[in-house]
Amino acid sequence: MKARRASSLRGRLVILLLVASALLLTGAIGLSWRDARRELNELFDAQLAESARVLLMQAGHELREATEHGLTPPSLELPAGHRYAQRLHVQIRDARGRLLYRSSADLPPEPHGADARDGFADRTFHGTRWRVLLLTDPASGLQAELCQTYEGRERLAASIVRNMLLPLVIALPLLGALIWITTTRGIRPLSRLAEELEKRAPQDLEPLRPGPLPRELEPMVGSLNGLLERLRARFDVERRFTADAAHELRTPLAALKTQAQVATGARTPAELDHALSQIVRGVDRMTHLVAQLLTLARLDPDPDGAGRDPVDLASAAREAVEELAPEAAAKGMPLHLEAKGAAAVAGDRALLRTLARNLVENAIRHGRAGDAIRVVVDAEAAFVSFDVVDAGPGISPELRDRVFDRFYRGSGGSASGSGLGLSIVHRIAELHHATVTLGDGPGGRGLRVTVRFPALLRTGSDPISVV
Repeated sequence: MKARRASSLRGRLVILLLVASALLLTGAIGLSWRDARRELNELFDAQLAESARVLLMQAGHELREATEHGLTPPSLELPAGHRYAQRLHVQIRDARGRLLYRSSADLPPEPHGADARDGFADRTFHGTRWRVLLLTDPASGLQAELCQTYEGRERLAASIVRNMLLPLVIALPLLGALIWITTTRGIRPLSRLAEELEKRAPQDLEPLRPGPLPRELEPMVGSLNGLLERLRARFDVERRFTADAAHELRTPLAALKTQAQVATGARTPAELDHALSQIVRGVDRMTHLVAQLLTLARLDPDPDGAGRDPVDLASAAREAVEELAPEAAAKGMPLHLEAKGAAAVAGDRALLRTLARNLVENAIRHGRAGDAIRVVVDAEAAFVSFDVVDAGPGISPELRDRVFDRFYRGSGGSASGSGLGLSIVHRIAELHHATVTLGDGPGGRGLRVTVRFPALLRTGSDPISVV
């Protein structure tokens, strides 16, 4: 199937403007023709009335003399030969209704009817429309009947319309050419912008500088520059992420290779079991690292934050605690969850569960056997706080800003850690417009991690997050 050919913006503009101009001009001509026709009818009616008055004033005496002496009445026809000449039928009667003069036998003796009154009327005789005027002279009692065809009126109106349409027919092609030239000049900045984009290399994400632009194109160029800036930031994140991931995966892969070589060269079952157990531990660390990397890869591209669905933070924390409770029990670290009040926040449930799981898992990894880990969800007036408190070695104040960097473990970090847990927590908190703070546990021992979320209020059926 052939691809549909893209339409030309310039061609569409020319066609639309020509059609709009033709419609407007045609409408204007139609209105002008209607007004001209009305004025023509008024003019011809006035002439007909004036002719009737003149006829009654001047022809009365001649008509009576001609009738009394048996002479031929004088001709009252209009001169023929003019292109707007019209057929005119004239009848004159005296006060008693006797017919004194009749210019033509083609029409009925009484075009108005026997009981008609003075004035104008439209009649149709033998398929032709006539304008009929009946006028009576009060002084002499003479009555004149004048009948005039509409043919001349219509011919004159048609001539006026033709004279008005002719300039339109000539002007439309000229207008189309003028519109084509002006639109070509008008879209030239757009063509320059397209040429600049076409010449760019894929890795060139610098802002566009196409020169002076019309006001209508400035928002588009601004949006393109914003997109290029976001793409550049995204590519920087990907390059940094790829470099960091390659660096972090190189060490555990080398360790796995070493343990595999040890297992291959083991001389005793004990050496083989030890090497295999080290391989299993290495695979577990690799699995955890890859899972954390995938989580970061999913979080980084989202610039607009998490979802806006209502989420019960206490429920998400309970799921994380129940999932990690066996691991904590195996290390002798009981988990205690405390939920105070309704803890509804706006966000993504899966991400909030990941945040809670990473914090609890981090507390289990760095905590001390025999000490409990407290998970507290507290709903305040405008905020919901999520706290995880352990009794481990804690983090010194000068390092608390650095622990959110990716792959940072610190000098006392566990070898099993990936250095991504708090980075993921910080990123999820950013997506939910929350803040993460680190502090000391009770009595100055251990670490307290506090995440403060905007509380979710409800007005009607719509949730509103209070920042």
